[in-house]
Amino acid sequence: MSLKHPSPELVKAVYAGARWFESVKIEGIREEKVKGDKIMRKDPKAPPLWARFHEIDTGRPFFRGRDGVKKHGIAETETERRNGYAWYGTWGERVAAHHAKWKSERGEGAPR
Repeated sequence: MSLKHPSPELVKAVYAGARWFESVKIEGIREEKVKGDKIMRKDPKAPPLWARFHEIDTGRPFFRGRDGVKKHGIAETETERRNGYAWYGTWGERVAAHHAKWKSERGEGAPR
């Protein structure tokens, strides 16, 4: 999105990437520490989160412990991994804001 004159293929890729970020956005949960342990709690007022890793075919978040085994919940990881790694973040908010500005500056809607 930093190129002044992107090709049509690049514009299409940017829109596809923005749609993907929107599709994997996680709403209604908040990361909290309880007695020094990271947990995820339901909270309808929480800001949107994005997981660090996603399955390509489903978009479902996944986690890995030191054993390298794929897990589908942060609570399934070892305490050290759960608390010592940023599994969730607000990264997509920055992407969405940058994309909205880019789209506005270009004066265009999403390509089909």
